[in-house]
Amino acid sequence: MEQTKSAVGLNIRKLNTKFFIIIYIIQHNIFNTTILDSMKTTLITVCIISLFAGAAASSFTDGMATGFIAGNIGRKFKTKTSKKSFIKYNNFTRDTSLQKFPPVSSPQCILEKIKIVPPPLTIGQRIFTTFIIFLILCSFMHLLFFGTEKERDWFIGYLIGNMIEEMFNDD
Repeated sequence: MEQTKSAVGLNIRKLNTKFFIIIYIIQHNIFNTTILDSMKTTLITVCIISLFAGAAASSFTDGMATGFIAGNIGRKFKTKTSKKSFIKYNNFTRDTSLQKFPPVSSPQCILEKIKIVPPPLTIGQRIFTTFIIFLILCSFMHLLFFGTEKERDWFIGYLIGNMIEEMFNDD
């Protein structure tokens, strides 16, 4: 078992030294090319090297990537469907000749606006919305308290990925 590990390690070291030699040759412009050509070859070399690079994935990194992508997609949909809030008014004309107090010597018609204010929620509606929010939060709490370790790591990664996307977005 140890022989295979050392053989694999030796092969990886040989592979890395070959890549570093290729990058060294490209960076020091041994082939007498222009700067733009050397930049292209460096980019192509880095892309080829990245094909062979290994990455360790865990449930946390999966959740973080999912949270970052979901936050990015959610932000794009929010900007497309954003609606301007309109203040609603009741427009009416008040005739001052019809009012009794204060007495008016020269009656006029005055245009007025009254802002429409929606009524507050009833007690039943408040209880219902509180219950719905409670159920949503209970599902998250159940996941954190009774889920497996991978589910917890994924969920925490999802939250952190979403927060990072919100912090670094350009909008």
